Order: sequence, then C-alpha cells, then structure tokens
Amino acid sequence: METRKKIIIGIVVAGLLFYLAAGFFLNRKNGLMAPGSGTETTADNHASPESNGAAPGGLSSVLGENLYLEAEIPPQPQACAEYTVDLAEFPAEKGGEFLESQGIGNIYTETYNEDSYLVGSDDGARFFYVDGGICFERAAQIDDEIFSVASVWTDEHKDGKKQEELSFSSQEDAARLVRDALGQFTDAGTRVTEILSVRQDELEDMYRQFQEEGGLENAELTDFDSIGDIYLLYICFEQDGLPLFQCKDEPMHVSYLEWDTAMPSGVEAVVSRDGIRYLNVNVPYQVKEKKEVALITAREALTQAQKPLENLILDQPAVFTDIYLEYVLLSGEDLIRPARMRPYWTFLYECDGARHALRINAVTGGDLANGN
Repeated sequence: METRKKIIIGIVVAGLLFYLAAGFFLNRKNGLMAPGSGTETTADNHASPESNGAAPGGLSSVLGENLYLEAEIPPQPQACAEYTVDLAEFPAEKGGEFLESQGIGNIYTETYNEDSYLVGSDDGARFFYVDGGICFERAAQIDDEIFSVASVWTDEHKDGKKQEELSFSSQEDAARLVRDALGQFTDAGTRVTEILSVRQDELEDMYRQFQEEGGLENAELTDFDSIGDIYLLYICFEQDGLPLFQCKDEPMHVSYLEWDTAMPSGVEAVVSRDGIRYLNVNVPYQVKEKKEVALITAREALTQAQKPLENLILDQPAVFTDIYLEYVLLSGEDLIRPARMRPYWTFLYECDGARHALRINAVTGGDLANGN
C-alpha cells in the first residue's frame, strides 16, 4: 500500500533518536502507514469550490484551452511589505526556562555548537534546538510517536477528524496554552488553523490498526492511561494579518532551482491533561528590517500564473480553485536560515485529480518556481 511519506529529520543524541522541528512532512516511524488508505490527501484551509477536475460546465471563466477559473479574485490589500528576517534567538538557558514553565525540573543541558543544543530532564523530557528548529517532548520519543500516529491517521481518514470538546480542557483553552508558550520563542503573530480531538480509546484504535498492518513494530507507547485524551493543534505564523506559507495544508510549488529557497514554517502541538506534551516549531523568525512595497493586483498575478500552464499541453482541464495572498520565508545562501520574507499571490489549481500551486511574487510578478 502506497501512502504519502512525511519527513522526520533525526539526530542521534546519547544513543537516542530524536526529532527536529524541520517542517511538516514527518516520516512514518517504524513503518507507519495509514491503515485502509493508499492515496494522497491534503486539507485546505483556503476554502474553494470543488472542481474535481471535471468537464468545464458551470465554471465561471475560460482562460484558455483546458484552462479555467473557478475562484473569486480577491481585493487588493491595504498594505504589505518585504522584510529582512533571521531566526529568532533562543539560547540554551531559555530552553531550560521553557521546561521550568511546563512544570519540569531536574534539568541538564548539552550544547553541540552555537546553533544546536539539548535541554533535558532526568524525568524524560527533552527540548531540542537545532538550526532554529525547536522540538519539545514531555516524554522523549513517546510524544513524537503519538503525534506521528495521530496526525498521519487523521490526515488520511478525513471522516475520522473530530473537533469535539474534551473533558480536560476546551479547545479555546488548549489553543491559548500553546500560543502563550510560543510567545517565548518568537514575536510573530499566530493563527490556529486546525484543532482535532482524539479520545484515549480512539488513540488506542489508531495504534492497533497500524500494528495490524505491519507498522509500529516497536511502539514506544504502551500505557495509554498515562496519556488520556489529546488535542492535535496546527498553527501558522502570520504577518500583517496574512498567513505564512506553512505547507501542511497547501500544495508545494514546482521549483526549477537546484535548491528551493522557500521555507515552510509553522507549529504542531499535542495537548493533554498534563499540558503541552509535544511542540514542534519550524522556522521561528524575527524581523530585522521592513520595506513598504506596492503590490500588483491578483488579476495581474493571474495573467502571470497562466503562462506556465499555457505552455503545457493539457490533456485534462486545469482549474484554478483558490487565490490568496500570503507571505513566504526565503532562505539565504546557507539554505538554512531565513533571510527574506516576501508577499506572494498563491494560485491553487486542480488537474487530473491532483492539487497544485503556483506562487507569483506580489511585487514583481515573477514566479517563485524560478526563484523570483
């Protein structure tokens, strides 16, 4: 059974495998594959009509041969800017302060270089900082595994997604807990994009289904009573009221560069009755300089977005289903640290049953696929 793979970046520390905050494609640990699912699916926080790649009947506009528009053209924003940015500074002593803020004691620190350190607890908690990525686990390896199992399962079983209130906390309070914690890492604004509820018996069922299909041969979690019910939270950063490209709910764009400079950012978290169990923060940034810019309109950007598709021979209809403005973090020469943040008009389109994205520089009209 083929399923979409998520990438977990791992480092061996004192013989233990731990995971960095390196984005939103986590590997399925121990052979994780979503039971009963063999196709790629993605959620879309930018609501749009469904085209299903169907014949063009009812589409709002014909743009070219087999190219159609089924999306509203958004209005021009009031103001926007380009930013010079860097990773938010977070020295090791702050990692210890974060553990203490979560009620965790018996803390020790292991520093590897100026950009990498581990702050741990004799009680099993771990806080990693590596090249700007932050990952916290209340119980090392167990909480990462819980998030991996629950997130993969809910991503690929849309009918299994639940957003009910759990007995230990409201969704609102769980979100506030995580957002308050994020204030220790970055001044960036945040927006909760999704909160999912998983009861203890449902979590046990997820583990059982994975194990029945050959995954999780060496599961770390065996005592489900010690965990209880959980919330899964997905949070994106925002600037000037606009979301930052965060990749979980958005298709990646094609890149014609040797290395794509776009850096997906955002946050994943697990909250239980014990508080925050898991926190994965990707590219927490800080603004250095701001430059006001004038933007091209969404209609002008659409003209540019059509060009790469018009140059293709489309056997199936390509349908633009959503258009929105977002910021994208772009790396510097080292491809590790963010250097710039620019606004892009993002165009989602469907073709032959798959979802794709084009990102057009909202200042110059250049295509991000070409590094513009």
